[in-house]
Amino acid sequence: NQQVNLKMLTLFQGELNQAFNLVLDLFGGKGNLSDNLNYSKRYIVDLYPDKAPSLDAINLNLFKTEALSQFINLTSTDQVDLLIIDPPRSGFKDLSQWVQKLNPKTILYVSCHPATMIRDLYKLSEDYKIESSYLIDLFPSSFHFEGALILTRHQ
Repeated sequence: NQQVNLKMLTLFQGELNQAFNLVLDLFGGKGNLSDNLNYSKRYIVDLYPDKAPSLDAINLNLFKTEALSQFINLTSTDQVDLLIIDPPRSGFKDLSQWVQKLNPKTILYVSCHPATMIRDLYKLSEDYKIESSYLIDLFPSSFHFEGALILTRHQ
């Protein structure tokens, strides 16, 4: 739904209206969620079976246990300003490990399955607080919706 997608991106751009040094977009596909943000550097991580690597696209299976160490070896990154995650319905059980290692200031989590989003974010509740929450109807006339949370690290 292109119209709602544009509204969603405008919403996120307004909420995340600051300059980020490094943005990490996990399960990022073509970078839809991070394209319009203000950043110096960005990595989009996903499975790209038919795509040659580019400057910011990293081909990794995020469900493999060694994905985090592979990412760090490829990028030499250990600090992220904004972590964007838009996993499949199964969620991302390893999120807390990525957050612990990369220590992002801000997290944008977009999910089509609230139960897995809650499961993934529960372990972060001591270190992060929810700043904003949204329900986005990307698929009108269906029972599907996207949930989005913006979290910031406690100071």
